[in-house]
Amino acid sequence: MVCAIQVIVGLSVPQVRERFEALLQAPDVLQKEELVSNTDKSPSLKAFATGDLVSIENVPDEAFASRAMGDGVAIIPTEKYITAPANGSVMMVMEETGHALGLKLDTDMEILIHIGIDTVNMKGDGFKVLVKAGDEVKVGDKLVEIDIEKIKKAGYNPITIMIATNFDQYSLLKFEKEQKVIAGKTTVGTY
Repeated sequence: MVCAIQVIVGLSVPQVRERFEALLQAPDVLQKEELVSNTDKSPSLKAFATGDLVSIENVPDEAFASRAMGDGVAIIPTEKYITAPANGSVMMVMEETGHALGLKLDTDMEILIHIGIDTVNMKGDGFKVLVKAGDEVKVGDKLVEIDIEKIKKAGYNPITIMIATNFDQYSLLKFEKEQKVIAGKTTVGTY
């Protein structure tokens, strides 16, 4: 017996109701999707830098840690390249500062990669952008070259954050636990 209580407020009531009714009619669908999300068939996000993976809630910036801008994960980089986490295209680059860029993945997920905390104040010093808006990228392609020591000497944290800005469209999105990761190789998230 399935018992459900539903309280819905807002403009998307019909869509939520349809999804809810579909779940009630086929309760094992969710279980099947959860199993698929842990297989090689699931779309994945690879490490966008080599270093130490950090959960989003441990990022020392409340805008990211609170998930106000989207859900994601961070890496404390130990090597100089920031890379593409999946195949897609470059949507925008902060060319003057080099500290952030946006990607639209082939799966339509929209990704923001933000290099460092308050590094916009460096005005591009220590950042070499290797791509431009409109470029197609493959997982592991180099996007930005950073000078980690220069960032640290300037008094900034080089932690690099990747968030899915449209994460609400990916109900199976989940990120890996903190660990050492290799750019373009280690899976840091699946969806």
